[in-house]
Amino acid sequence: MKKISKYIITILFFYSSHILSQHLVQDTLLISFKKIMTPLKVPVERISDNRGEDKNLIGRAEKEIFLFIPVDIAICSDKPLPLKIYESLPISKTDSNSLNLRIEYFWLSKNSGSILYPHYKLNAYFSIFRGKDTDDSSFVGQLVYETKIRKPLFREDLKCGYESVIEKWENEFVRDLMLLTTQRATLKGVEIKNFRDHLYRGRYINMLTVCDIISGNGWWISDFNIFFLNREASNWLIPTRGYELRYRNTKDYDSIEFGISVERIFYRIDPSLMLRFKSNFMFGINRWKNIEKRKHSLYDIFIGDISMSQSIIYNRLDKISPIVGIGFFENMTYIYSKKFMFSIGLLINFGIKL
Repeated sequence: MKKISKYIITILFFYSSHILSQHLVQDTLLISFKKIMTPLKVPVERISDNRGEDKNLIGRAEKEIFLFIPVDIAICSDKPLPLKIYESLPISKTDSNSLNLRIEYFWLSKNSGSILYPHYKLNAYFSIFRGKDTDDSSFVGQLVYETKIRKPLFREDLKCGYESVIEKWENEFVRDLMLLTTQRATLKGVEIKNFRDHLYRGRYINMLTVCDIISGNGWWISDFNIFFLNREASNWLIPTRGYELRYRNTKDYDSIEFGISVERIFYRIDPSLMLRFKSNFMFGINRWKNIEKRKHSLYDIFIGDISMSQSIIYNRLDKISPIVGIGFFENMTYIYSKKFMFSIGLLINFGIKL
């Protein structure tokens, strides 16, 4: 009887631990959509969903409980997304020029790691068709959005932040739909910054692998970058996340450094060219070459860097593309025995966008 009791207690313990771990792995945050109140109506016949995931799921986030335990949060609408959007729009189905909308991508996120511009963000992509069909003959174009609002530095309310960014997007979305429906046959001459006249079949999140080679007076640096960009919806772009590794070679030492904080901002000049502005704080370890001639303290093992760069790069819009660029590099380095050292150099970029 005692053995049976032990088995029951053990089973209950592992079962309760499993239930608790499931609760810690995922929580749910329900997001509301505000009804857009306007005297003008949008002739939308139907909204369908071409996403593969749960039709209520619109994002994921993370929070910490007990100061250090991370908990994944599923961000959801209380109804399927097509229905929530349909209910929030000022709909009129009496227009013979009605539109058929298909959701290709809809995702909420936040960028808390950015020092310059922490923000909540919505990326949303819609295919637009005229009439009831969704074939190529009725295809009008795509509406592509990246809507952001600034995130408070010291106070975070996920629900309020995400609902605010959705409300901002809804007003922009309704405005664009109204512009689309004013054109009966074509879209020539219509100025809609979020409009694309082609059907995009590529990835909605692109991975960029880029190597920066920097050369200065008696030294050179190789920066290896991997980061991710959503499909471009505006001229100004901020990557969602990324990683950076640096190798430095000088006459006195080599170093391996890791990106502690990396800020990348892109500006699209035309369909082929972009400007890239990058600032980063690096921390790493030195290997001294002249150790037999000169003694170094233990503190000289470490190196800290603050650097900035500006470059113009070749990077094709909405396509898999090679990346090639050239620019300038500025750097402030700190090593215990050498104190602060300032240097400038020229850089070249090469890589690929997938």
